[in-house]
Order: sequence, then structure tokens, then C-alpha cells
Amino acid sequence: MGCALKCYACFYSSNLPVPTSLQYCNNVTVDCPTKYCYSVAYTTSKGISAVRRGCDNIPNEKNCPNSGEACQRNRRQFNITSCSETCCTTDLCNSDTVRVMAAKFILCLTIIVGYFLA
Repeated sequence: MGCALKCYACFYSSNLPVPTSLQYCNNVTVDCPTKYCYSVAYTTSKGISAVRRGCDNIPNEKNCPNSGEACQRNRRQFNITSCSETCCTTDLCNSDTVRVMAAKFILCLTIIVGYFLA
């Protein structure tokens, strides 16, 4: 029997009394008995933005592996105007840091290729 998957677990929102710049996960992790960690960022019609990360282990609220379906399902229920959700399967993979670094790498690569083609 292998070790359980580890996921970051947190929630932060522009609706909380603490400024969002001071809200972050603080390295809080949970053991995940399922094979998916998730990270979701959304904005409601009232302008409230929020980020939630965790283990996809709530039976009636599955987010993974079809994250697009989860965004659509929650869009009507919570009046969500924009939603971005990712699912992943490696330890501590649901950190924004990984996605930010990947986006920066792709941007740099695009600029370099554009420079050589110009």
C-alpha cells in the first residue's frame, strides 16, 4: 500500500476582512485518499474573487478529473462570472507557483522565438 497523495488545502477571498495580499496557504497540507488535488479560482457576479485548494474527496462535489464540468456546474449555483480550475495528481501540485512559473516560461520562450524570427 502506497502513501497518500499530499495536497495544499486553503481558501481565501476578497470578501474576508483580511486583505487578499495577506491571505495564502501557509503550507497547510492534507493527505488525500483520492488521486486528485485541485485548485480553483473564481469571481462572482457581485465582484467577489476567491481561491480554493484541496483534495477532491467530497463525494457530492467532485471537481476532478473534469474541471471544466465542475466550473459549469458551480457557475449557475453561485452566480460565478469567471472560473478557472485545475486538477493534478502529484504531491503538492495544486500550488499557484507551478502555474505562474509555467506561464512565465512560456512567455519567455515566445519572446525568444519571436526575436529570432523577426
